[in-house]
Amino acid sequence: MRHSNKNIGCGSCKRKKVSTRGSQKESCNEFRSLLVRKIVGEILPHEKRELDVHLAQCLLCATEEREFSTALQRFGSLPDPEIPAELYEKTRQTILGYLREEKIRQK
Repeated sequence: MRHSNKNIGCGSCKRKKVSTRGSQKESCNEFRSLLVRKIVGEILPHEKRELDVHLAQCLLCATEEREFSTALQRFGSLPDPEIPAELYEKTRQTILGYLREEKIRQK
């Protein structure tokens, strides 16, 4: 993600201003995986509360949340790719074969 050259304050890392150039802040890195899990709806309630507190204090992470959400919405609106009929049938037959073998082994 690209950010402007402005300095952005972050309450969670207890620094008045943090440059967006160079390496990312360690405190924000801890929240990045939670941010993705929140966007895809796989975050636990206590993690969401912790993340929301951080997002209220950190403009950089709040901006990344909006960018991630927008990108996910764009991907979600893409049409499903068409699977060639031959590939579909071959895959189907392979899966059915594995299921038959598994059923025989369980007897």
